Amino acid sequence: MSIRFDERVAIVTGAGQGLGRCHALDLASRGAKVVVNDLGGSVDGSGESSQAAQSVVEEIKAQGGEAIANGANVANFDEVQAMVQQAMDEWGRVDVLINNAGILRDKSFAKGSLEDFKLVHDVHLMGTVNCTKAVWDIMREQNYGRILVTSSGSGLYGNFGQSNYGSAKTAVVGLMNTLVLEGAKHNIKVNTLVPTAGTRMTEGLVPPEVFALMTPESVTPAATFLVSDDAPNKTMISVGAGGYALVKIVETDGIWLPEQEQTAEAIAANWDQICDPEGENVPEQGSDQPMKFLGKAQQAMQSQSSQSSGDESMSNAEQFSMSVQSPLGKQESELYLSQDGDQLSGKMVAANGETAIEDGKADGDQLSWTAKVEQPMPVTLTFTGTRSGDTIEGEVAFGAFGKGPFTATKA
Repeated sequence: MSIRFDERVAIVTGAGQGLGRCHALDLASRGAKVVVNDLGGSVDGSGESSQAAQSVVEEIKAQGGEAIANGANVANFDEVQAMVQQAMDEWGRVDVLINNAGILRDKSFAKGSLEDFKLVHDVHLMGTVNCTKAVWDIMREQNYGRILVTSSGSGLYGNFGQSNYGSAKTAVVGLMNTLVLEGAKHNIKVNTLVPTAGTRMTEGLVPPEVFALMTPESVTPAATFLVSDDAPNKTMISVGAGGYALVKIVETDGIWLPEQEQTAEAIAANWDQICDPEGENVPEQGSDQPMKFLGKAQQAMQSQSSQSSGDESMSNAEQFSMSVQSPLGKQESELYLSQDGDQLSGKMVAANGETAIEDGKADGDQLSWTAKVEQPMPVTLTFTGTRSGDTIEGEVAFGAFGKGPFTATKA
């Protein structure tokens, strides 16, 4: 199936040469109307000229495509807004944004100046922010948008002499991670390209024979895919010299330590287990991290308290083993129920302690009750279920945290 961009409008920054030029040409060849943005400066960001952008526009038009040139400095939000308005005046929409513009001011951290550090961040990070901000509301209103940010192995893995560049290139990944969440309901997808290419920014950094393999043309297919209609979301593709790979940020399963063992020495003693890759995962969003650790704490506490559940205060109650699928994962507890007519009373004993049942009601085989818990977070649980013999099955609402199924089986 051919990937097309007919009637789509794309803005490509830094499109006068190298990767940006290839991106713009490929999008135009697939039907996109393209804003070719380039300040026309040198690799270090000095100077400016409209010639590079205009040359790419002429290439596109010569092949029957539509394009306009723009010389906005992506570090200047007013100029970026004017660029976006130019696209809107010309074609009435913006569907695709490829953030590609960049400069280099390579020096070791000891020798580099703060002025250079800030300038690199202004172009790579704030340039990406400025361009994305300028198109964001347009994409929200039209319920469609495809945004690509450009990172680098220098940011994800480090490269000597590029602390300014590397830190900016990692920062755009953090921007992607949050924009994905905020743009999802508006059909805005945001992805990251991690390229290695032979451009004027990398010339002289690698041997000539290697440089010859690192063509911009081998990188652009990944960029085109990541801004297509059926593109994935929150995806980082590493690409260079014809190779393509998925990049992930993973977190090991880790361990839980009781309060008295939460020390630097205990971390050192358990380091191998903390680093064990078995069970590692890719968190979907920031809240996944605390929820995982809260779940571990709850499971550990449950194992410690399970033997204390058999007190005499509920000796006449029915005892159930209950399993709940909560936002923290699967949770086990003991349920004690006493019924007097249409009234239910009892308690739940879980890792976070004992909780009295409130507002318990029985209507035939339909049961309901609430329970207020404080750990690992304060929330009122609302249970509704159906009893069939020795089993109660139903649903539990976790306040603002959603719902999940539960099953209680008589012990």
